[in-house]
Amino acid sequence: MIKKVFYLESIEQVRALMEPSRQQILREMDRGATTSKEIARAMGGSVPKIHYHLKELEKHGLIRTTKKEQKGNLVESHYEPIASTFKSQTHLAEEIEGDAATLQDVFTRALMVLYSTFEDCVIEVVNRIEDANSHEFTALMQFMLPGGINANHEPLALTQDEYDAFVSEYQALVAKYKKKRQSKARKPVDMFWMSFPNAEALQVAKRKTRARSRA
Repeated sequence: MIKKVFYLESIEQVRALMEPSRQQILREMDRGATTSKEIARAMGGSVPKIHYHLKELEKHGLIRTTKKEQKGNLVESHYEPIASTFKSQTHLAEEIEGDAATLQDVFTRALMVLYSTFEDCVIEVVNRIEDANSHEFTALMQFMLPGGINANHEPLALTQDEYDAFVSEYQALVAKYKKKRQSKARKPVDMFWMSFPNAEALQVAKRKTRARSRA
């Protein structure tokens, strides 16, 4: 049985998860693909490469083998994620914060995952628009145009408490609308939210680190 939430237990698990190809594999598994061949077909990748990533995810306890089938001379394995959502435990966050190299590595991987997820969804939407007939496209545009297709960049200055409150309010809002079922009037909409230190903040932190190392 797939858990709702799994709390990552080690930095190695965080690193294993924060890889764009593996995030895409988990998304394809969520859509119903269970074997390396099915996932490779959905992603347009090679079976050996997908197999490698599956074994890495399984090695770190993030997915599991559900069954094996004999296909001629080969054994085909079926996989499933151990949870729908992965979260990091508090002690891991504190451990990562105390290790600059690990923090930089995890942060970079997380940004690449976000970029990959956004890119995949945009490509999927473009493909759907190209495949849609005129009636479907007109209906989609009539639904989206009043509110617009939003891609806002809003630099904010927040305290830790304000940031935590913002995240909680956003998660509560998403949870509220996730309970609503798709209907004729209610269309599926992809929502993205990303937050990270802006370039200026990163430069300030870099200068402070250099100053401390020279002191």
